[in-house]
Amino acid sequence: MGAHLQFLSLACSSPNLITAYSVAQGVRKLLVGLTDLPHGRWTLQSITLQDLNFDESWDSFRASKNVLVTTLSHFFQAQICLKTIDLKNAFVTPPFSYRILRSITNSRSRVTVKSINLVNFFCCDTPSRFVGNHLMSLFRRCWQLSEISINYFYLHAIGVENLCETLADTLQLLRLDLYVLDHNRGDAIKTTQWSNARTACPRLRVSLHMHCWPREPSTVLVNSLPLSELLVKGRQCSRSPVSLSTKISRILDCLSMSCPQTLQKATFAAVGVTKFCPPSYDSLSRFLFRCTHLKKLIFSDSLMKPGLMAKVKNELEKSSKSMSVRNVPKF
Repeated sequence: MGAHLQFLSLACSSPNLITAYSVAQGVRKLLVGLTDLPHGRWTLQSITLQDLNFDESWDSFRASKNVLVTTLSHFFQAQICLKTIDLKNAFVTPPFSYRILRSITNSRSRVTVKSINLVNFFCCDTPSRFVGNHLMSLFRRCWQLSEISINYFYLHAIGVENLCETLADTLQLLRLDLYVLDHNRGDAIKTTQWSNARTACPRLRVSLHMHCWPREPSTVLVNSLPLSELLVKGRQCSRSPVSLSTKISRILDCLSMSCPQTLQKATFAAVGVTKFCPPSYDSLSRFLFRCTHLKKLIFSDSLMKPGLMAKVKNELEKSSKSMSVRNVPKF
């Protein structure tokens, strides 16, 4: 198996008092065994650690946490040709998060890794200075990265200009996740910062996933943001004074002004909404005709009335624009 294994995905189920240590030991035996195989370090190209939820699931099991982190650190440091690393939803606490990142920067894979996913890698209360310093240390060493997936908050802590200057020759795609808590921090990347980042990294594209419906999307959807794909998916806050229809219309207006030349795909999905909450026709029409590179627009059922959908498609046919506009029952 060592001569053929290229992709590895690990799922650590939520432990309890009885299973925690045995799960950690099971992971240790697997990773040590793979590393010790004759070709084990040479063939593995991709590793995914699924939903570790370190802070919540493993918080009460310190001995097991140490076994798990030590195992992961030794495994990463031993790898030679990893190309993809996915640690999404790990929620690792300091200093364990630092140990794992340091093991990657000290491995020979630091010059081969092309894609890394660190969305929710740190636990929620990790200080922004800690996040920024340790991620930049990683990115300076992994200088072949072309695709990075991180929280919008992490990027703000790093500084998008610093990141793009560091990876100017390789970075092509930033996948950003924005959560409601991140948005409420008020940490927004400004137009000038995005402009400087694009100067340093002309090929840069951004894919943004908003896990909320912001009242003021203009703080995030600013000019010079090289946004190619947007997904907005979440529940409408029952206490919000702003209707969901208004929020969608505001997002469409922001996109019309800030990203008309770069946006290629936009998806809007309302969770737990039973009544129709469509955007205003003026906002939708303006968005469709200003975003000249848009190829696909998707709405969940509750956000698009059949009559409005038919009207939009009719207008597109008249203008001879090639675009897919549709609504999807479930996401």
